[in-house]
Amino acid sequence: MSISCSPAGITMTDSIMNLSKGWFVVYKDGTVSTEDEVTWNKVHKGEIKIMGLKWHDKFWTIPDKSPYIPPFKRGCSTFASSGAVIQEVACIERGIGYYEGASKVIYRVNEFTGKMRMEVA
Repeated sequence: MSISCSPAGITMTDSIMNLSKGWFVVYKDGTVSTEDEVTWNKVHKGEIKIMGLKWHDKFWTIPDKSPYIPPFKRGCSTFASSGAVIQEVACIERGIGYYEGASKVIYRVNEFTGKMRMEVA
C-alpha cells in the first residue's frame, strides 16, 4: 500500500484511515506502516520520510527529520493500599517526535480530547 505526498501534505491510504488512534510512518518509497500493523522495532528507521500521529479525524506529521524519537504512550493505573490494582493501565497521552540538535521536539496528544501540544526539551 502506498501514500501520495504533495505540497499540501499527504493523501491518506486505507491503512491510515482505518487506524483510529496511533502512529504511522511513510517510507521514502511511498509505502506505509501503522501501529496496528507493525511494532516500532520492525520499522526501518533510516527509510522514514514522514512520521505521523493520528487521533480519529486529526493527524500530525513530521516530514524529513532524522533521527525520530520512538512513538510512545503515557498511562496511569490506580492501586489500593494493599497493592492490588483497582484499574487497569489506561493510556492518557500519545506522542511522537524528533531530535533537533541536542533538543527533542515532541508532539503530545491527549488521549481523551485529541488536543495536541508541542514541547521542546
